Amino acid sequence: MKTLKIINGDLAYENGSFVYITGAECLRQRLELSLRLDQGSWFLNPDAGIDWWSIYDSKYVSDRLIRAEVERVLLADEEVTAITGLNIVYDKEDRKINITFRVMSVYGEVTGEI
Repeated sequence: MKTLKIINGDLAYENGSFVYITGAECLRQRLELSLRLDQGSWFLNPDAGIDWWSIYDSKYVSDRLIRAEVERVLLADEEVTAITGLNIVYDKEDRKINITFRVMSVYGEVTGEI
């Protein structure tokens, strides 16, 4: 697969043209963007992303629910074959989450973090 490279929310641009990425780098970027996506916010695929609104709608945020949603999104990508590592740190006081993942894919091992 081939896509445009995104750095800090902007398209990467070098020497007068956009930068394209492929392979493992493309997969890593796609997975990180999918984990940031609110389910229902992309009109072409309303099922894509995580249903963050339902997760954060209650006073008690279930760690199991967050993990299940993250795993669902990672495994939904057709190039991912297995999740080999997943670390989710949720700061309940500041309501922030840090997710690091390691997956096996058609390109080998891919890691990412949001």
